[in-house]
This record gives sequence, C-alpha cells and structure tokens, in this order.
Amino acid sequence: MDLIIRRPRRKDLLMLRSFLEMTMRHSFKINGIVNAETELFKAIQSKYQDLLEDVQSDGEKHFHLLAMRGDVLVGCMGYGAPNELIRKYMAISSEEHVELKSAYVHPWYKRQGICVTLLRELVKQLQGRGWGEMYLDCGYGLSQPFWEKQFGPASKTLLDHWGPGEHHMIWKVLL
Repeated sequence: MDLIIRRPRRKDLLMLRSFLEMTMRHSFKINGIVNAETELFKAIQSKYQDLLEDVQSDGEKHFHLLAMRGDVLVGCMGYGAPNELIRKYMAISSEEHVELKSAYVHPWYKRQGICVTLLRELVKQLQGRGWGEMYLDCGYGLSQPFWEKQFGPASKTLLDHWGPGEHHMIWKVLL
C-alpha cells in the first residue's frame, strides 16, 4: 500500500494521542529509559499539545505531517519553535529559528523509509516558507545514528547529559 503524506485534521486527534503514547513508550523502552513514567507522561502531553495547536492554528503555531498507509498512521514529524535545550546550548532565540520535532514512526513500520520521506517533505515545507536552516536535538541513543547519517556529526554534543554514556546531540542544519 502506498504511503500518503498529509496534514493532521481535527478528526485525527484521538488517533494521534494513541500513536504518540505507543511510539514514545516504545522509544523509552528500547532506549533503556526506565522508571520514568512522569517524564514520559509530560513528553506525551507536550507533543500532543503541539499537535493540537497545529490543528487549531492550521499550521501557524506548529506544523506537522502525517504518514499514512491506508487508515493506519505510521509516522509523524513536525516543526516549531526551538526547545529550551536548543535555545540554551546553541545560544538562539525561539522567534527567529525553527526546530524539527516529533519524529516518530510506528515500531512495525521502521526501516521502510518513512522517516526519510517525512523529513524530505518537511524540508520542502520549511524551504517553501523561507527557512534556510533548522535545528534538531536527540537524546535517544538508538536514534542518534540515523540523524548522523542524515546530517553528519552533531553541531553540539552534551556528553553524559542523561547519565554516564547517555549523550544528547544537537544539529544545526542548513536547508
């Protein structure tokens, strides 16, 4: 079945909430993040709030794309104002910069090019809106090699940020 990339709709919100919970729980588990229910809940709430604001503002406050296979949501990626870590360590403001956010793929559909397809489409959107660069950060150790393959070495690595050997990476990417 073909992959369809589209914008989220109000009727997608319940499905998106379930998708975020499933993919983020999976990401925490495979990255060995345990005993972190409060942090997981806050992260899910924050990502869902971004999606809700996207739908309510028609992409003005946040902007997301969904990857669908038939009626199945298989991926999600968006952009918005840079988070606190990026602003702090890259010494930027939120008004003049943009961050790639919420890159999640359903665990059953990983390694099928979905994230790369979403990334390509999101970059087109950013370029079409006049953005010449974006930021991205990643604390998931298993996801960092993917981003390094896409964008090269991180612009900034926060060594042992999450604990011994648990680094956080930030990229500044020219579009």
